[in-house]
Amino acid sequence: KFNATVKLKEKDANEFAGGTYNFVLSLENGKFKDTNGDNADPTVTDSVYDAANGSVITINRVSDTEAEVTYKRATTNDTTEAVLDINLPVEVQGEGEVKVIVDADGTPISSGEYVIANAAAGGTVTTIVDTVDFMDDETIETIKIEETSVGAIKNGGKIKVRLQDSDFEWKAGSVTVTYAGGFGSVTQTKTISSNDRDFEFEVDQESSGSRGRIYIEGLVVSSTDEDKYGEVKVKVSGTDISDETMVIGERVDYGVSFKVDQDDDMAELFSGRYEGSGAAAADTAIYQSDEGITEDEHELVTLKIKESVEGAWLASPRKAEIEFPSWVKVIGMDVDSDSKLDFEIEDGKDRNVVTVKRHDNGKIDEDVTFYVSVQADKTGDIEAKISGRAIPTEGKVVLGKAIQTVKVETEPTNLKLGLKNQEIGKITLTETKEEALKEKEVKVVLDEDFTWNETPEVKVVNGDLEIDEDSIETNDNELTFTIKGESTEASKIEITGGTVDLVRYLPEGDYEVEVKGAAIVSNNDENEADGKFDEEKIAKVVIARVITPADDNTTAGQEVNFVIGKTEYKVGEETKTADVAPYIKDGRTMLSLRFAAEAIGVANEDIMWDGVTRTVTIFKGDRIAQVKIGDNKLTVNGTTITMDTVAEIKDGRTMLPVRFVAQALGADVDWDGATRT
Repeated sequence: KFNATVKLKEKDANEFAGGTYNFVLSLENGKFKDTNGDNADPTVTDSVYDAANGSVITINRVSDTEAEVTYKRATTNDTTEAVLDINLPVEVQGEGEVKVIVDADGTPISSGEYVIANAAAGGTVTTIVDTVDFMDDETIETIKIEETSVGAIKNGGKIKVRLQDSDFEWKAGSVTVTYAGGFGSVTQTKTISSNDRDFEFEVDQESSGSRGRIYIEGLVVSSTDEDKYGEVKVKVSGTDISDETMVIGERVDYGVSFKVDQDDDMAELFSGRYEGSGAAAADTAIYQSDEGITEDEHELVTLKIKESVEGAWLASPRKAEIEFPSWVKVIGMDVDSDSKLDFEIEDGKDRNVVTVKRHDNGKIDEDVTFYVSVQADKTGDIEAKISGRAIPTEGKVVLGKAIQTVKVETEPTNLKLGLKNQEIGKITLTETKEEALKEKEVKVVLDEDFTWNETPEVKVVNGDLEIDEDSIETNDNELTFTIKGESTEASKIEITGGTVDLVRYLPEGDYEVEVKGAAIVSNNDENEADGKFDEEKIAKVVIARVITPADDNTTAGQEVNFVIGKTEYKVGEETKTADVAPYIKDGRTMLSLRFAAEAIGVANEDIMWDGVTRTVTIFKGDRIAQVKIGDNKLTVNGTTITMDTVAEIKDGRTMLPVRFVAQALGADVDWDGATRT
């Protein structure tokens, strides 16, 4: 039970002047509470006006859950807004939100629903601060029992903490019980006289004014079966206690655990980034510091290393290794000043491998934070693999995720050999996060047999990134421009309207564009020194297809029309029927690869299905296209094209986004939004 106050205030003074207004308040999951056996009425006051100046306010409870308010205010030109304070004495009816619903009933008041309380199930909530791993006797973390309402736990009630598995028991000894919150501040010592599955005590306090809390500290769990491992659970129950079963820890075998710090957010690092004074320092790119390295651009989640029992990690000369992917290099470490382990990169080792040796006695329970550099064209989980003769168990743990600075997308076009001034498709660079592009140069580099003819337009179409327009220029196959203002929101750049010249001797097929430059990649070095890589591009994406020599006589193919949701399609003027209709999934138009291929003249025998590998292969002239179901890779004449979705099967047919169907078959695609064709 509780009292809630609803305030209603005029938005503008005199909205209620000179009239009588009636509106209704009703309760959801609550009723007007009982007082001495009777239902209590809500009350209402006007904190600005009263009867002295002609204002009249009444409130009438018409049922246990509904009340009608009548408000009449005298005509006045006062500039102060009226404020009604409505007191609602509420008795909660069930678990969940308690709401008051305002029904304006034609008055100037705004109707609406407002949450005035959340009702918890049961009289108490029981939690544990953390879980523990142990092999022998171990003190568990603090158990907290909290009232959901004042006085929920009564004086003289019983509380029991019972181990669920008979293979575990509480070790005899002293346990501390602390009363806090509405109980005041009282600490008591309880005694477990002999090993037992149950720890039970009597409550001799009762809360007032605010909800009470009880803390149980010092319980020691012990195993009665040396071969028993796994989770350990307890059930907390009692006279006024809501039953709660929870995990308090896990009995582990003789070993060493490797976990991430749960208080850290998973690290996201830009591939190709190399920033900060530590990363740029002198001859060695490996550091160890009590104060730590603060280059956020390179910091992974903290790795927590813990022995289940002292001595599980064997002393030097035995060693362990922490190995990162080959596309990751360690450029710094932050190690506890009192660490019992030495971390180093040995001579002759790649910088993705850190050697670890024990140098001091004592149970290992410490943290280490790695700072790394990631190769520009790599993305994915940054996983640390821990192995070696020094430790009884190996481990794997993900300490971060490498993400691209920008996502590169293209709209490939067909080009003819030997012709000049041919337009290429749009190139889009989309930042994956704000401040991804630095205030440096971006390079967009075509194949060496292409030459930029007309400089394209480079424009920010989303976000607040700024480009130095005077810096946009082309030289042979290279387009460059400079970022002059970093973004505060992820931004998108579109490169359009560019034309190119091609040499005459190129083979037909797909040609790619590379995206690089200091604005995107700063950890490239051909000697791979100081944690850098011999890689300067972040992406290489198909931008054009060379289809026919310029002097060939070419004719346009027939137009093929597919309509979303319809199995009928047209090849020229002929109407045909497919057994699966095109559809839209996640914003992408999915089209049958087989029917599209047949529609543009691919013979049935040139469409092959391998049921073992679930792969479709299509032969069209000198073009060979392959795609595997469930994979996002499309291969055309040996060149891999990464799709933004995977090939899937619908009604027995392989479906691809229409843009990649076109790439597989060498076709052009147009979209008519009005007819969905």
